[in-house]
Amino acid sequence: MLERWRKMVAVALVGITAAMTVFTVSVVSQTQLSGSVKIDGSSTVYLLTEAIAEEFQKRFPRVKVTVGISGTGGGFKKFARGETDISNASRPIKPTEDEECRKNGITYIELPVAYDALAVVVNPANNWCNYLTVEEPQANVGARCSRQNHQLVTNPQRFPRPTLETFRSWN
Repeated sequence: MLERWRKMVAVALVGITAAMTVFTVSVVSQTQLSGSVKIDGSSTVYLLTEAIAEEFQKRFPRVKVTVGISGTGGGFKKFARGETDISNASRPIKPTEDEECRKNGITYIELPVAYDALAVVVNPANNWCNYLTVEEPQANVGARCSRQNHQLVTNPQRFPRPTLETFRSWN
């Protein structure tokens, strides 16, 4: 599993590193560096990529870096068609996506830059929960807690039914 995450995040940043390395070691003077870099894909990696892009553009103001959020699958589709230079991903590239890249003559290197995590935090003012089982937080992620239905799954014998809120990074 750890190896899959490494590969997944690698796709996201290999492009960034490759593009920046090419720009940095370019024969052209760094002050004359110009062009564009198109990045798209996972919202999970977006904030990190946007921050890197802003800093890169401060150093190289004649390079336009655009960062989009079309999701991992959408980003891979654009990347495989040659529409983007870098694909942000929150999972490894699928065999069908890899095949599409090969078919279009696109080679890539996966570069892990971060790992997703879940932090379970209990407010000190909480007076109804003094422990959680491993299964209880797990019940609140994945298919049961999606964009369409972000209701928490709770054990009614252990937890009251107050309005509980989840935080997600999507728009």
